[in-house]
Amino acid sequence: MLVRGLFRRAIETQEGNRKLTPEKVRKLRRMLDEGHSQSAVARALGVAASTVGDVKNGRNWGWVK
Repeated sequence: MLVRGLFRRAIETQEGNRKLTPEKVRKLRRMLDEGHSQSAVARALGVAASTVGDVKNGRNWGWVK
């Protein structure tokens, strides 16, 4: 059983094949706040526009503030 919070730290340290990192997610959110479109953010970060939408709506990476 994982103690609350340990799992999140474990995820942050995993490299794997993921295209987004917590730092990139923060940058993604900043770009959206600055008025960039989801498709422009997606192109800039090399991910799908649907991924940007999922992050924006909290379906993915919701634990990153």
